[in-house]
Amino acid sequence: MPSALRTFALITAVAIAGFLFLLLASGVLSPATNQRVGEQAAVPEIAGSFFFSYFLAMLSIGAVGYYVYSHRRELDTMCCMMNGMTFGNIAGFVTGVLYAIPTGDYLMATIYGTTVGWVVGIPFGKMGSGGVLGKMEGVMAGPMGGMMGAMLGFMIRPFNIQIFMIFFFFVLLYILGETAYMVYNIAERKMPKSVIAIAGFSAALILLHAIVLPYSIENPGINQPTGVAAVAQIKQAVQQPTAAQPGQGQEIDVRVGLRGYNPDTITLKKGIPVKMNLIPEPNAGCTRAFTIPDLGVKKIVKGNEPETITFTPEKEGTFTMMCGMGMFRGKVIVKA
Repeated sequence: MPSALRTFALITAVAIAGFLFLLLASGVLSPATNQRVGEQAAVPEIAGSFFFSYFLAMLSIGAVGYYVYSHRRELDTMCCMMNGMTFGNIAGFVTGVLYAIPTGDYLMATIYGTTVGWVVGIPFGKMGSGGVLGKMEGVMAGPMGGMMGAMLGFMIRPFNIQIFMIFFFFVLLYILGETAYMVYNIAERKMPKSVIAIAGFSAALILLHAIVLPYSIENPGINQPTGVAAVAQIKQAVQQPTAAQPGQGQEIDVRVGLRGYNPDTITLKKGIPVKMNLIPEPNAGCTRAFTIPDLGVKKIVKGNEPETITFTPEKEGTFTMMCGMGMFRGKVIVKA
């Protein structure tokens, strides 16, 4: 098999492996799921959208990679180093983003993104005259792309993912196009018009798929209020916390704001069901990804309408409630 085809086959294999990782992680290929309290399970149709998009993204990287690899002998060291950084970064970034959005698993998105970034970036850095310097670019690009992709994918979950995915693929295609154009200029070879036409048509289809496929991970409210109406609705929804009564449930309202949670310390009774109302402020950011890891509580607050979590604390102690990134924190104290 020619070297260029081997490289394309390698990237395609990475895409398929990542595709299967996503399937397994979401539970689509396994009956067991890791669904947490208060969070809806991923809908197979929605999960399939992310799988298909990841596959298309990696095939796009592979197609441009094939073009770059076929001209490797005509590229100088600096260009090969740039290729290692670009391909490692973008492969890790794509994997991190498209894993973190449907699963919400920041840790595994970082690990998978870094791994895929290394697998793709290091060979492209070493190709041609890249040598050890190009390899090092790929080594550094893997974790950079994986970590940034995981962070972005996790933080974008509460927002309009439909719009984000269109922008995401536009940026991806632009970067790949500029990479091919860089190699075209340095190699000083004319690109056949048929290749340009096929590339343009393929890019249009990829953007179209991002427009038509559904990506929302939860069912947001329809015609949600904004501005003054949203603030009035939130004020109307806020109530004083209800104390726990023996044999009865306990209910508490938690304001989700730009700078954290209010109240940031909550006291609950062990073994008594809890109804926690998460009331978002219009400017709330990453605090919308609410979690109490030790109690298995996890919820994304979308739009401006309150979301409710129900759970029963079965163990005593002081536990941390926080946003998904761990930047804003509070305490949940469970007493007997």
